Amino acid sequence: FIKAKKSLGQNFLIDLTILDQIATALMIQDHNILEIGPGYGALTEHLIAQSPRHLDLVELDPDMIEILSTRQREEWSQAPLSIHHQDILSYVPTYPL
Repeated sequence: FIKAKKSLGQNFLIDLTILDQIATALMIQDHNILEIGPGYGALTEHLIAQSPRHLDLVELDPDMIEILSTRQREEWSQAPLSIHHQDILSYVPTYPL
């Protein structure tokens, strides 16, 4: 069970239809994508399915970092993604997004 932390403004989107609509509404294939506050990765898995060139996840919550890291090892090992444990305000991409 994952509980949202109000202090971080967390709100988890769980509707699969909406997640798919978001991912397919964007031009993701072969682009570098930045996901801010991916939480436990609900949208992330839909973005991965759209074949980005690279996907950067920037997450502040250490509990979510642990979940994302586990998912990267167990589910997304072939996906071109990086997890950044930091505040988005201090994030500097290493290549153009």
